[in-house]
Amino acid sequence: MFQSTLLKTKPAFGYEQFRHELAVMSDEEREEAVRDLYAAEEEIAENPKFIEYKLNELEDEIDKIDHKESYELAQFVNEEYMSDSHFRLMFLRADRFDAKRAAKRLVKYFDRKVELFGTEVAFHKLSFLDFSAEDRGDVEAGGIYLLPYPDEGGRKIIVTCRTHLQDMHQRKFNSVIRLLWIIVHEAVEDETVQKNGVVLLGLNGDQQRDRWPKDVSLGKAFWSDGKDALPVRVAGVHRFTPTYIGKVLNEHYLSFMGAKTRARLRLWSGPLEANWTNLEEYGITQDMIPVFLGGALDMTHHHWLQAHMEKAVSSVEHKYGSNQAIAARAFLKTINSHFR
Repeated sequence: MFQSTLLKTKPAFGYEQFRHELAVMSDEEREEAVRDLYAAEEEIAENPKFIEYKLNELEDEIDKIDHKESYELAQFVNEEYMSDSHFRLMFLRADRFDAKRAAKRLVKYFDRKVELFGTEVAFHKLSFLDFSAEDRGDVEAGGIYLLPYPDEGGRKIIVTCRTHLQDMHQRKFNSVIRLLWIIVHEAVEDETVQKNGVVLLGLNGDQQRDRWPKDVSLGKAFWSDGKDALPVRVAGVHRFTPTYIGKVLNEHYLSFMGAKTRARLRLWSGPLEANWTNLEEYGITQDMIPVFLGGALDMTHHHWLQAHMEKAVSSVEHKYGSNQAIAARAFLKTINSHFR
């Protein structure tokens, strides 16, 4: 019998606590979670006066935070980027205009962004072109995907596929986290997504036991960044657990999620392919998911990556001109050559 430390370790927050937490939720909290899951959340009226008030409130809350060195450095390096109301609104929308929470998220965002990308990249808008040369192999390998079409409620769908991350012992941990960050930024470019949030699909697949510690560490980093740093609101989470190993990992992942995210979590037995009827109830259909992830949408991983790279290159060309886009197109050519 395989004696895994992970199997012996009791999660800080397991299934029993999860069931109890759901049972003691207030009616208001439960209704809010259900509305999010079914894309029926109440829309916040964002008139100009309200937005101006909330942006000023955000500024006041940031001023109250003592330690914000990375945030202050970002202001010094790129004032235009930092003062952009569209950028700052992403954080307010992620926390449903709770200015205090949004201020903490914005400060934490720059702490993590500097840690992950360095100061050369951290103080401007992220795109697929911000991967370093050493990250490119991980970008090509995939494992985290932003799907091309939203669900029926207008939320973008982000998929993590454990089978595609199976070689993670050979991949740099932070490269995978950087991939998540850039995909989230691609999603929240859409103002509708900022308001409605994203839906996460976790495809567990078969986990190899010697890689569980990295699985758990990666899950901890994902949920920590999503809960505290990234400008995104998670409206729903669906995890598929075809094996006992996946159920063990799920119990550990529960420890890393905040209470609001756990209330929006649905755990499904079996693989994705066995749960289409369940997903359709939440506005996610088979034709939204690419074939290479188990759906019916005619799209390969190469097509998915090429589409995102082309979008990033076009953005550079539009903003800075064709000369600045030369390096970006060289990167795209490299990506294409690897799929021939």
